[in-house]
Amino acid sequence: MKPFLNWVGAHKVAAAIALLAIAGGGYYGYSKYTKSTASAQYVTAVAEKGTLVVSVSGSGQVSALNQIDVKPEASGRIIAIPVLNGQRVAAGQILGRLDTEDAGKAIRDAAVNVESAKLQLTILKESGANVDTLVSNTYNELSNTFLDLPTVMTGLNDALHDKVIVSYLNLIDPQDRDGITVLVNSAEASYQSARSAYDAAFAQYHTLSRTDAQDVIIAFANETVDVATKTADAIKNTTNIIDYVNDYYTQRGRTIPSPYAALVTKHKSDLSNYTAAVNPHIASLASDIASITNAPYNIASQELAVRQRENALADANEAIANYVIRAPFSGTIASISPKVGDTVSPSAIFATIISPSRYASVSLNEVDVSRVALGQKATLTFEAIDGLSLTGKVIEIDTIGTVTQGVVTYNVKIGFQGDDARVRPGMSVSASIITDVRQDVVLVPSAAVKTQGNERYVEIVSGGAPSAGTSTGVMSGTVATERRPVEVGASNDTMTEITKGLNEGDVVVVRSVIATTNSTSQSQGGGLRLPGLGGVGR
Repeated sequence: MKPFLNWVGAHKVAAAIALLAIAGGGYYGYSKYTKSTASAQYVTAVAEKGTLVVSVSGSGQVSALNQIDVKPEASGRIIAIPVLNGQRVAAGQILGRLDTEDAGKAIRDAAVNVESAKLQLTILKESGANVDTLVSNTYNELSNTFLDLPTVMTGLNDALHDKVIVSYLNLIDPQDRDGITVLVNSAEASYQSARSAYDAAFAQYHTLSRTDAQDVIIAFANETVDVATKTADAIKNTTNIIDYVNDYYTQRGRTIPSPYAALVTKHKSDLSNYTAAVNPHIASLASDIASITNAPYNIASQELAVRQRENALADANEAIANYVIRAPFSGTIASISPKVGDTVSPSAIFATIISPSRYASVSLNEVDVSRVALGQKATLTFEAIDGLSLTGKVIEIDTIGTVTQGVVTYNVKIGFQGDDARVRPGMSVSASIITDVRQDVVLVPSAAVKTQGNERYVEIVSGGAPSAGTSTGVMSGTVATERRPVEVGASNDTMTEITKGLNEGDVVVVRSVIATTNSTSQSQGGGLRLPGLGGVGR
């Protein structure tokens, strides 16, 4: 068994050697292989100072900034329309004229009212309202009053005293004297009050002079009115006694006995005359006092009336300007509704004018609109007009956004002058709104700024700019770079502001490119022959 096992082992070794020979022959006898070579290139840029412009973009449509229906400010018949539909007009240009006949009449009437008010003012100042004249008139009235009052007071005394009252009481039956007793007591009390006031005033009157101060004369006039009023009350109360006696006998169908009948008649007539004498003095003095007191106010009131009439005249003159219809702003007449001869009113549309000013209403997403503010400048381009670019500014921003399929958008209005006649309402427009401008800042391409975690950094090239003979902004071969943390500011689609960590002139790597070259080689060998296995070749 051992020789057999030795034979098997020998053959296994031979088989293994044969396989190795085949593999080795395949490699050394016919060797075809591919070799890769790698070459590194760096796209670089120089950090430079410049101006960074940041903007957001949106699209929308053009609309007229102002379109207004012009209405007359007055009613009337149209006598002229000097403009046509489609005509460009300037602000204030006449669009139409109305008949001014009624307006002219209003001006004439207002002018007459002014002259009338001025005349009344002159009269007040030069006559009745002259305070000196009024005071003098008051003094005259006081003199007339104290000419009449002594007679009145004496007559009252005669009617109430010297046993006359006792006579009146005796005309009434004893059981009916309560009523007349009350009247007699009232008349006596009022007479005593009037007499006391009269005596004091009469004494003061004798010391009064026409040359006394105005306030002294006015004070005495008020006191005299009080005296005359109390005297009038005493006359009335005394008259009530006589009326009571007459009524008492009339109700009973009796006649007042003589000689009382003549006495009652005389007293009744005298008291009536006293009333006629006193009451006018009360009215005159009260009027004079009021005139003196109110004189300054009357003049001021009339001066106010003059100003009111003058204002009415000015209003009438201004109103006639409303009979000319003018353009409220520069623009184009879209339509004129009436024709010459028609009657219009402030409620009727005369013409429609479209302003040359336009606005672009563009839609922005919620991120972009947060960077937009009123007054920011914008550049506008128009899909239908090649090569046209206009500038404008943001004039309105939606406060509330519109949600469409979960996306929030905001309309932004950009005002601009539509002097180019090709720009029409309804056209499609694209807007680029400048949201920020940074001047004299260090800038690098945005691709050069990289992020790792919370850190921003750039790779700068040691040794500075590319060596001579290399392409601008491209470096090949072995390049030494250094990673440097930086702080960034604003950025746009292409450039980023570096606020810290980089200096002007530093060269940064924008990106690196590894260029790979493939080459193929072929070699032949004589083969490898192993004993007992024959040759192993191609």
